[in-house]
This record gives sequence, C-alpha cells and structure tokens, in this order.
Amino acid sequence: MSWTTPARLRHTRDPDDDYIIELARIYGADVIVSGGADLLQWPDQLPPVVTPAVFVAMLD
Repeated sequence: MSWTTPARLRHTRDPDDDYIIELARIYGADVIVSGGADLLQWPDQLPPVVTPAVFVAMLD
C-alpha cells in the first residue's frame, strides 16, 4: 500500500514519507523518530526528526 499526499503538501524527497509528517503535525507529536535519510534530511523539520538512538538518549 502506498500513502501519498497531494503535491501541495509534499515535504520530503520521498512522497511515501509525507504522510508521517502530516500525521505528526495533526496529532501534535513532539518528535518524529526515524532512521530514514529522507526524513532526517528534510529541511523544515517541524516537528524535529531524530534517530532512534537520539530518542533513547532523550528519555534518559
């Protein structure tokens, strides 16, 4: 199954990742946890994207 958003809502190089950003924004997520390069290199990180290792460190 492929999840895509309309062109006006495109955020990353990989349109299959855009729904993650939309869901995070809709539900007020503090961060997005991902190891995916397209999300980690996304320039408008709101909410910010962190790797799993960074997230675990944030919990300590």
